[in-house]
Amino acid sequence: MPGVLRRGASGLSLEPRALATLASALEGCEDAEQLLACAGSALAWRAALRELWFFDPTEQVLHARVAGVLPIEPRPLSSLEPGAAALVRAGCEAPGVCLLEGETVDGAGEAAKVRLLAVPLRRGERLLGMLGLLSVRADAFLPALVEELAALSAPLAGGVERVQLAVRERGVRAALREAHAQMAVANLAAAVAHEIRNPLAAMTHAITLLGTNPALGNEDHELVEIVLEELGRVSRIATDFLSFAKPSAGRFVPVRVEALLDDVVTLLRRDPRACGSVAFTTHIEASLPAVRLDPDKIRQVLWNLGLNAVQAFPRPENVSVRARALCVEGRDGVCVEVRDDGPGIPVALRARMFEPFETTRENGTGLGLALAKHSLELHQGWIALEEAPGGGTCVRFWLPTDGPDAALLAGGPDAALRAQGRDAASRGGE
Repeated sequence: MPGVLRRGASGLSLEPRALATLASALEGCEDAEQLLACAGSALAWRAALRELWFFDPTEQVLHARVAGVLPIEPRPLSSLEPGAAALVRAGCEAPGVCLLEGETVDGAGEAAKVRLLAVPLRRGERLLGMLGLLSVRADAFLPALVEELAALSAPLAGGVERVQLAVRERGVRAALREAHAQMAVANLAAAVAHEIRNPLAAMTHAITLLGTNPALGNEDHELVEIVLEELGRVSRIATDFLSFAKPSAGRFVPVRVEALLDDVVTLLRRDPRACGSVAFTTHIEASLPAVRLDPDKIRQVLWNLGLNAVQAFPRPENVSVRARALCVEGRDGVCVEVRDDGPGIPVALRARMFEPFETTRENGTGLGLALAKHSLELHQGWIALEEAPGGGTCVRFWLPTDGPDAALLAGGPDAALRAQGRDAASRGGE
């Protein structure tokens, strides 16, 4: 779509047909990158324009193209250098199309004065995104361009809204497919675990009786103990399978999260797997609100996360547990973090760590994090895994203070899986 810009005595302006051309081209876009490519092509960049920006406020990510053509890796707002971040924030907060001046650092590390023609895209009061034209020239934009882009902002906002809806719909469908697959795996696991438990109980009883035989020597008693220990381990795995396959509906009561955290950390400090080798610290925000939750399920979540941290190899020296109030999309809640300074989890594995039977430990069942995810979905919360600052692993989860909706509880545990897609959509496909 060439020729949609015209150069005046002191800058660039749009030809009239560019408005309809760009608005109609947005119809076929399916994500932010396609939207940016479409805008870059439609605006037919000149050398005066350094970059084209699109900021996604839901994901807090800046998409960019050099001269509107060459894509740059999407960057979180938190990773932008201060000058660029300030321009993005100012562009999003502007009441309408505006020219902003600032200073950014270029690819060579040199500071440069820039101008940003910011186009905030809104539906009512809701910010959908911000399109930005970045230039190092003081006379890059004709005054008329501001007016023309203001006229274009409404169809642009409509295009962005359609793109975001399409992304969310794909997220919902993917989440529902994952939920159905998990339910199928869960049913299979339940059937296997149920068949295993009865023979296990019989073997455990028989070996226990055998261990009481006075004719056994010391070596035989040691073998009995080993067998009982291994049978106990298999029994715990079967119990995990059943918990994963058939989670209970939950018993929700107001709970002081700090007391729950203190109890679990005290138990972890005394656990033989951590005693004397791992230092636990807590950082709990004062005056946390009470949270309506199932204390047994969240205690198990905390225990699994703490035990995962302790059992990392090589073993970490420090594990910290943090809690703070956090409002997410207007809903009050509490965010809890469990961090360790161990070896961390490879990036390629992180996305799969909440899938059933995925583990980095030789003797792990791969159900701890999957169970934690199930429990938090039942609470209408979420859980995420990332690299801890300075190395190691950080697992963060969030719980709403008012607990799950009554409709979700009435639907039983499986309703949490079905709600997963809706929650992902409301968070922009987290």
